[in-house]
Formats: sequence, C-alpha cells, structure tokens
Amino acid sequence: MAAIKLIGWGYYLPEDAKRTADLLEGEAGKELERRFEVVSRRFIPQGLSGVEMAKAATLEAVERAGIEMSDIDIIVYATVFPDHQFPGMSAFLQPLLGLEGKPAVDVRCQHAGFVAALDAACALIETGKYSTALVAGSDIHSTALNLTEKGLRTDFPFGDGAGVFIISRDGEGPSVHRPVLLTDSRHALDYYIPLGSANHPRVVHKDLDKGRQYQVIDWDKLWRFAMDRLPEVLGKAAENAGFGLGDADLVLIPQLKPSFIDALADATGVSPDRFSTILPEVGDIGNAAIPMAYSIAMEQGRSMSRAILAGFGSGFSLGAFALEG
Repeated sequence: MAAIKLIGWGYYLPEDAKRTADLLEGEAGKELERRFEVVSRRFIPQGLSGVEMAKAATLEAVERAGIEMSDIDIIVYATVFPDHQFPGMSAFLQPLLGLEGKPAVDVRCQHAGFVAALDAACALIETGKYSTALVAGSDIHSTALNLTEKGLRTDFPFGDGAGVFIISRDGEGPSVHRPVLLTDSRHALDYYIPLGSANHPRVVHKDLDKGRQYQVIDWDKLWRFAMDRLPEVLGKAAENAGFGLGDADLVLIPQLKPSFIDALADATGVSPDRFSTILPEVGDIGNAAIPMAYSIAMEQGRSMSRAILAGFGSGFSLGAFALEG
C-alpha cells in the first residue's frame, strides 16, 4: 500500500446529554446502565441532520489539516441511519462543503462502515486518480429509538454524533495502513430492522404495533462475536502495519464495554491500560465512533505512535486498521 497519511480529523457531538435517569428512572434504568455500561449519550436537537453534523466535523478537520476545502478530491461517507434512503449522504454533504462536481460516494457496512469507507478511500488514492479524500461517518440513532421501557432493553446505549478523517498521499501525519474487514452473515438477522425496505415496502398498523420499525438486536451474540473475533482482526491490522499487536501504544475500540477489556487483554497479550473506549461517555454512535475516539485521544495527549482502531456491529461485521507515526 502506498504511503497514505492521516492529515486531518474532527468530530461533532450534540450538546444535549441524556443520562440514564433522563430515559428511564429507578432500578430499571440502573440495571440497563450496568448491562450496557453507558452513562450518557448525546441526542440531536430537532431539525439537525446527519450531514450538518458531518459538515461541522469536516470544518474542524480541514483547519487541522491546513488545507483548503477545494483540496479534497473525493468524499466517502458511511452511516447506519441516513437522512434519506437515497441518494447517499455524500451527495447531501457535498454542497454544504462547496465541493459540487467532486465525486461523492457512500459505503454501507453498518457499524464497521467507517473502516470500510477508509479502506475504499485508501484504495482509490492508491490508483493515483485522487490525492486527498474525506472519509466521513455520522449517525443519528435518537430519532429511530424505541424509548419505552421494553424498547430500551435493546436501544439503551445509542447516541448521535459525527466524525471525519482526511487522508492524503500529500502532507504530514501518521501513516494509514491497510484496513482489515470481516463479516459473518450467519448473524445478519441478529441485528437488523425488519421494516423500511423493498421486502416490506408497505407499512401497516399491525407492523407498527409489533414494533417492527425498531432495531432487533441480540446483544449477547454480538458481544460474543466481537470478543471471539477481535483478537484475530486486531492482530491482522497490526501485521499489515509491520508490527506486533503488543507493540501498539493504544488500541481504540470505541464501542467496547469497559468490563470486556481484561478478557480482551488476556486474549491478545496487550496490557489492559493500552485499551480505550468512549462508550460510557457518548454511547454507541455508529460510524462516528472511530474518528471521534481518535480525536478525543489526541485531545487528551495519549501516546499513539502506533495505534489500532476498530469497530463492530450489524452484519455481524468487524473492521480494524493501524495508524503509525
């Protein structure tokens, strides 16, 4: 893989922090907080769109990169919950950035989508056709959540946000090494939404009464999948970068429950203090999670001369990549 650098990064979090008691009071809320290990998450104000969040994150990233917006050659966008079914989110972000006429594509791989979008952007730059790519991830979960007590057993951890990377074969920054992607489609129906597709084009009251417009998630299966496959994928990401997983200064898995860290450390041989997650503070924010976690780690001054970043979710899919330098 040709030398591709991460030259800019940024994120956007809505101001409205929803703590457990804001969603569900009493022992039932405390029980969900213990199960999901999420203390707070952010919800958008009415009327704010996913692409508007992505624009705010991009402005921050462009300033950090020290480039002009017009230097971006292509937009690659990942989301679980788009503002519209079609066209893609990138088509709506493009005019907000003044990039009319530039290529704008969406990559769909659910909660591993940001890694898939990064992989696609790297491959496009490698062709020599493009020099600089904006890789954007944003998700608005709050407007699609079932906020009843029963629904929160599934939807409790989710929040809203956006994050972006700007990568380039020109400029300075850590090297982006070839991402690793994995999908086990045997679990496709363990994390999905039944309605809102060509298979169910007509929404009727009977379906709504059954809650088929909401997410179906087998959390225990997802967590087992992640813990079983993360060591393999993290190791391959480190291997692609030419170093051992134990040599990583930081392993960022923003959707990882803190209670899983010790077990993952044992499985990988990486010290527990080198793992990091932002799940308790912001919840599961889908494709915004990886660039946001990286941005926050940079703000905190964490050592990241060799870092591994990973995300997992619906599919079941998992992705990881290494940054070095």
